[in-house]
Amino acid sequence: MISLDRLKFIFGGAFFIGSIGLLTAYVAEYVFNLSPCILCVYERIPYGFSLLFGLFGWIRPKIFPKVLLFCLFLAFLAGTGLSFYHAGIEHDVFPSFGACGADSKALTAESIEELETLILATPVIRCDQVYFRFLGLSMTEYNFMFSFMVTSLLGFVLYRVRKPKR
Repeated sequence: MISLDRLKFIFGGAFFIGSIGLLTAYVAEYVFNLSPCILCVYERIPYGFSLLFGLFGWIRPKIFPKVLLFCLFLAFLAGTGLSFYHAGIEHDVFPSFGACGADSKALTAESIEELETLILATPVIRCDQVYFRFLGLSMTEYNFMFSFMVTSLLGFVLYRVRKPKR
């Protein structure tokens, strides 16, 4: 079993990773006016789970540490898969799905005129278009690499926690 100090360090790191991931996304959106597509919004979900599970695990590291680590692993594994799919859409490897470029506000319209106004006033953010690159990579590609590294690290930690001492 892993020591209490190491568990607190791991869960504190998970909280930090979630904080930095969400802070980066919200600064890009609200400070630099980089509107996210629907997949970009979905890619934030693992970071929210990382915040929650990391905080809970840091405060109460003795309560279900393996379950919390496994949930973190699954969240980042899903995030890695989603960002891989999104990067594939950006590079025309995978077809885009129907919600890309759509806005859910249109579902709240009560009349045809209101629907038309909402549709015309809403900028279309497509999943297959890259609106910002840094050092030649999109934010989705950075998210994929980072999520893959975190998933790999969590997989290693889970292996170490699971492995009995000899």
